[in-house]
Amino acid sequence: MPRPRSLSAVIFLDKNAEYNGALMVIPGSHRSYLRCPGRQTAANWEKSLQSQVYGTPSEEHIRALAESLGIKHCTGHPGDVAWHPGDVLLFDSNLLHASSGNRSPFPRRNLFVAFNAWSNRLQAPFYSEEQRPEHVAHRERVQRFQR
Repeated sequence: MPRPRSLSAVIFLDKNAEYNGALMVIPGSHRSYLRCPGRQTAANWEKSLQSQVYGTPSEEHIRALAESLGIKHCTGHPGDVAWHPGDVLLFDSNLLHASSGNRSPFPRRNLFVAFNAWSNRLQAPFYSEEQRPEHVAHRERVQRFQR
């Protein structure tokens, strides 16, 4: 992506609460540029959700932002047609976000989708040995629906 400008959408498939590892964010952190040192290895996308080695600012920088801006848990409920349409979280993809492991007996499943303008379409990676596969990073233009 030539410019770090995209939108992330999280669709809650299960209840997200502090006790089952809800996503945590540092509100306003997307306004601060934090360099992430290093270079991604091949197939980083296979392991990045389990353990993030590349793509993470230094602990010192994260701590400074967390101390000044705070940390919030993004909690919500899945959809239930009978009483609740379901919660969706939208945020700038540059917002610092992370979640801890779910140590509770309650599931926490979410669907993450990143939206990016065609004018900012994916190109050859800058800091990776190879590009992500098509099912992870779609490169074809989506045609608009005709009525």
